[in-house]
Amino acid sequence: IILILLFIFTVSGSLVDRLHELDLKYTQEGPTTSILGEYEAIIKEIEKENAPSQVTDRIPQIYFKKALIELTLNKDASAITDLMKSVELDPNSRLVRNKLSDLLIERGEFDQLEKVILKHGALEDDEQHLSKIEHVKRYVDEAQAKLLNKEYNECIQILEEQVLSHSPNYFTALDIQLKALMQMFIENTEDNDTNKKVIKTLQKVIKLLPLSNLEWYKDISNFLIYTELQVESAKQILKNCLRINNEDKECGKISKFVTKFSDFFAILEEYSIIISHYYVALEEQAQGQGRLEEEYKNPNINWNLVNDFLFVQDLKVSKMERRQLPQGINSNYDLLIFRMEQFLIHIGGTEFKSKYLSSSKFLKELNELICQTGIELKNRQLLSFCEKTGNHFLPKHIPKIDQLLAGKNYNEAKRILSGFSPNVKETVMFRKRYEKIEAEEARQQQQHQEQQRQRQRQYQQQQQQQQQQQQQMLRPKTDYYKVLDIARDADEKTIKKAHRTQTLKYHPDKYKGSDLTPDQIENKMQEVNQAYEVLSNKDLRARYDRGDDPNDPRGQQAQNNGPNFGSGFMNQFFQGDFQGGNGGFKF
Repeated sequence: IILILLFIFTVSGSLVDRLHELDLKYTQEGPTTSILGEYEAIIKEIEKENAPSQVTDRIPQIYFKKALIELTLNKDASAITDLMKSVELDPNSRLVRNKLSDLLIERGEFDQLEKVILKHGALEDDEQHLSKIEHVKRYVDEAQAKLLNKEYNECIQILEEQVLSHSPNYFTALDIQLKALMQMFIENTEDNDTNKKVIKTLQKVIKLLPLSNLEWYKDISNFLIYTELQVESAKQILKNCLRINNEDKECGKISKFVTKFSDFFAILEEYSIIISHYYVALEEQAQGQGRLEEEYKNPNINWNLVNDFLFVQDLKVSKMERRQLPQGINSNYDLLIFRMEQFLIHIGGTEFKSKYLSSSKFLKELNELICQTGIELKNRQLLSFCEKTGNHFLPKHIPKIDQLLAGKNYNEAKRILSGFSPNVKETVMFRKRYEKIEAEEARQQQQHQEQQRQRQRQYQQQQQQQQQQQQQMLRPKTDYYKVLDIARDADEKTIKKAHRTQTLKYHPDKYKGSDLTPDQIENKMQEVNQAYEVLSNKDLRARYDRGDDPNDPRGQQAQNNGPNFGSGFMNQFFQGDFQGGNGGFKF
């Protein structure tokens, strides 16, 4: 007996120590798969060894911790199982019961919760839980009625506000939501958000019931490819489908198609991202949020691969699949469109297919890629796809722009290029064309400046000639400085001295020469006096230096009535045929 008791105490002490160490590890490291495994091992060991009460009393707590770890690891079903075990062992634990109730309400497993309450009795919070269940059930019925009445928006609104806000993982509600969203997608092809909601809802139902319906996997993979161009996400969905049933023909068919088109899809995805930066909302560009990064200015796209894959290479199908294809599918482009049309017909029928294709983002970006491929490779056969693109798309206008530039119709080319968004204007394709216009503008500006300089020189030359003519016309008849025999910068003292000298020289009573007659001597004397009269007076001398002889009546007349060489010519120069600045190109 002593040995048995000793063994029991040893085992008990060992398990208690291990539990203590594991709890400490959980606190330090948080919820991990490794710690979850250790809790499972301890539970098995306790059940196997028939442990004493001091250990078994802790089992409800162990199951609760294990459930918390499983919730963190997205193992909700396992968490519910462990919480149920914890409640079975300790039905009065309010913490565990509330956690279980919240989880069951989130998942819409109302019957399960009602059974727990019926079996173990109601706790303080269960009245609130039951009230919430009744609320959700009532509004689910109302949403179902709206769905049957084709009031899809109202149906979605009720589910989002009254049901899924309490039970986000309630399958019945999600199934109603999915059906309503599908109908909204079919009826309003221009709503770019409904497809995203369809994808999100499909992801939820697959997560809740991954084995329930493989059609969900096919639908979501096609939605991801043809409405969001998220091919890698679609590939992962298809892998999960084939893990569940490796022989599912449709999942296998879509998976093979995606694999064979993977290189092209990668280019199309990359191109989709690039052009989304070109045509970002104008308000974002105005705020600087849409500034184009360097890597997007000149896309590094394998244009040859696009052309070869879509229009040159053999069809990417097996011989048996090829025999099953309808006539008219001669290229991988045709095959791609055919697969997309089959998906659309499956979702909403032939009429929906035609309506959706007219606004399909996938088809729009596919046509844009092919159009630009034709521009980059100078492949005329591909340029017909440019007609299927919108007017906002620069490559569509490149043939016309290049033709205008070749014909030197720079004004019209500039008008077209000026209409594109700021980010498009940063691309190499745009800059390559616009730089030709800028070069022509620079050439014309240089020519304009040279013409302006030439006309300025002509004007200056004419001014100089006119000034010379005017100076010749206004030059005094008598050189008073020469008369007094002085320099033009002579001061007042020099002028007086020169006057005395010349007066003595030409005085009629004192002139000693014989070369002049009395009249000539008198004239000389008169010139000397006139010269002194003018040069000794500052104002008269200034007038004389300007060409106006105060003693010559002709000088004043010429000053007043001389030709006007000023404003008339300049007005003609600046207002005549010569134009610059905002005048634009002239050819």
